[in-house]
Amino acid sequence: VNVVDVPYMWVANAGDNTVSKHDSVNSVEMARYDVGDGCNPSRTAVNSTGAVWVNCREGSRTIHIAPNESQCIDRNGDGIIQTSNVTYDASGNKTVNQLNWQDDECVLFNGTPTVANDAPQDAKDNPMPTNCTIGLRGLAVRADNTAIMGGGQGGCRDGHMWQVKFDYNPELPYEHDVNPAIRVVDHWHLPSLEHTYRDGSACSFDYDGKAYGYAIDQSQHVWVSSLANHISWVDLDARRSCSFPTNTTYGIAVDYAGRIWFGNWAGGGAVGRIFEPVTKTMH
Repeated sequence: VNVVDVPYMWVANAGDNTVSKHDSVNSVEMARYDVGDGCNPSRTAVNSTGAVWVNCREGSRTIHIAPNESQCIDRNGDGIIQTSNVTYDASGNKTVNQLNWQDDECVLFNGTPTVANDAPQDAKDNPMPTNCTIGLRGLAVRADNTAIMGGGQGGCRDGHMWQVKFDYNPELPYEHDVNPAIRVVDHWHLPSLEHTYRDGSACSFDYDGKAYGYAIDQSQHVWVSSLANHISWVDLDARRSCSFPTNTTYGIAVDYAGRIWFGNWAGGGAVGRIFEPVTKTMH
């Protein structure tokens, strides 16, 4: 087991167009980053270096923010990282020093990822849309630090899931949209995949577009919470998907034993539910 020490807690400040980085050991806010007008930050996911991906509640934008200056990019080459921070005086009073995201060299990306030249043809045929009213809802990070994103509701991304990769070579000069490059490297349309579960059994797949959260288990399979009456499972590498009936679910996480935890959306008399992938039962 590898333990990664990234002592930051990233908090999406809904309605404020910002995301805060907190020191989870000392319980202080370390920085507050601008994500741009029209981006109500909704979903966050952290990779193994502590960098965060943030999805906007509206549209199809995603933001990638580095956790410390060693991972930021000196875009103007002056040898100094210009970035947002929070300072405290001797009495503990806080001052938020916040830059616009365009000027913040720790905001590595803000926009809609385009398809990589070497991506599969299916990804080229299904680029991430830019005209969605409802924002990207599902967001999770794989072990290789690629981000999986998609979901939402309202027809714009129904059943679609994209894999997004951040590439940066510090040995080469900064060049906008070239180094670093943020690209879609794969795509899945869940209803079109093979519907066979990981135990080899056939399964059904009922999908009406209301995917709301992603989580990745120890096998690198994606689990999907939904405002509809099902949850979903996706084996990205084998390109398989299944759904299982339940009441509406919202928040989602995977525990050490591979059980899937769901926060409840509304009604039903339960705070949340736990799905057992082996027995395919919900508690």
